[in-house]
Amino acid sequence: MLWSELPMMKKVKSFLRMVREVGVIYTLQQVKWTLIPDWLIELNIWDASATDIRHLADLTTHDPNLRWATPSDVPRLAAFDIKPNVLTDALNKTVRIAVYEDGDRIVGYGQYAIDHWDQSDWLRFRIGDEEFLGAGLWVDPDFRGRGLGTRIMKFGWSEMVRCGRHRAVGIVNRLNRNMKQASANVVKIRYEPIFVLRFLGFTYYRYGNQRQLGRWTPRNRLTITF
Repeated sequence: MLWSELPMMKKVKSFLRMVREVGVIYTLQQVKWTLIPDWLIELNIWDASATDIRHLADLTTHDPNLRWATPSDVPRLAAFDIKPNVLTDALNKTVRIAVYEDGDRIVGYGQYAIDHWDQSDWLRFRIGDEEFLGAGLWVDPDFRGRGLGTRIMKFGWSEMVRCGRHRAVGIVNRLNRNMKQASANVVKIRYEPIFVLRFLGFTYYRYGNQRQLGRWTPRNRLTITF
């Protein structure tokens, strides 16, 4: 459900919870994303990374509540903020999802993309044969603070290494301190910024030595490799 569709009291409670978890500025940014389309105006900095994690192949013992999602999990996963095409077209083909269960509830998950990941309707990240992209991590608010995010990442990353994908790539919002901390608990990561400015669909981006200005669409996405 979008922020604009929430009842007032739920908006207030959700806002205060996000402030406690991620800080005021990142909370306001998330609210903005639900209220104002990014083609209208967007100013953002992502931190991109590409990290060799082949040493994680030695992690073979994991929490028994962790496993890879199967098509039978789609009805439950559909209740979360996961792109619909991931569950219908991409699950176990271009995206794998690690789930953490508490009884019959899914209380956490991590998404891992191979081949490519469509960050938005104008931006695609291309993924190499020996890479995977951490495309999202979520933990139920009632289970946060217990290290579930780190456990999910250790499971997903080590399993990917054993499948021959030893380079973890990805982006994280510069303000998303929780995701960065979860990643730091698994492996040391060096980040390089991706700067994006969009206005009325026209986009300027800077990543390393790459600088481009254009108007990209779902039929003509800007494609970035790590």
